[in-house]
Amino acid sequence: RKTITPPKGVFVLKDLFCKGQFLQETKSSRLYDLKDGVACLELYTKMNAFDFALFEDLERAIKIAQSDFKSLDITGHQDYFIAGANLAFKKQKMG
Repeated sequence: RKTITPPKGVFVLKDLFCKGQFLQETKSSRLYDLKDGVACLELYTKMNAFDFALFEDLERAIKIAQSDFKSLDITGHQDYFIAGANLAFKKQKMG
């Protein structure tokens, strides 16, 4: 592996995440303000699988982004994006 230094004016999401600069945090996700009107929702459930709590986090992030930001980026905390839904969760009421 080789360490790459980003060019001036470019930031790496992972660096921002490590600093803990986030707007809100739940057990399933974190919402960050990336500046310039961009919000970022970082998923961190097991394998980034969607469960009911994560769906609620996503809904909340969308509402915040619609009122306070120009766009919402969604990312996972691991090397892959999303494994799908967590089928181990029993049916629960949403909202």
